[in-house]
Amino acid sequence: MFLHVVPNGEVRQILGNFNVKNMEQLKNGKVIVETDENGVPNDRSGSLLGSYLGKMAQNSTFAPLHIPKWDDDLFVEPQKCIVAHVEVNSFY
Repeated sequence: MFLHVVPNGEVRQILGNFNVKNMEQLKNGKVIVETDENGVPNDRSGSLLGSYLGKMAQNSTFAPLHIPKWDDDLFVEPQKCIVAHVEVNSFY
């Protein structure tokens, strides 16, 4: 089960299979990632979040090809953009 928060604050439950493609079809709002008491996403939520981040990593705007590793100092600003994009546009 996933929860979708629409811009007016209404929370809707999403039943059945839900993946990144479905998430891209949602009009605005956010998807709530369920976590345990330690803040670790459950299996389905973690899988969806991981797939979404993987798709973002394929976008050269978020992950420039000239940066050799994720922990490189050049990646600090792009990393901030990725986090802001996920927080603002997609996940809770």
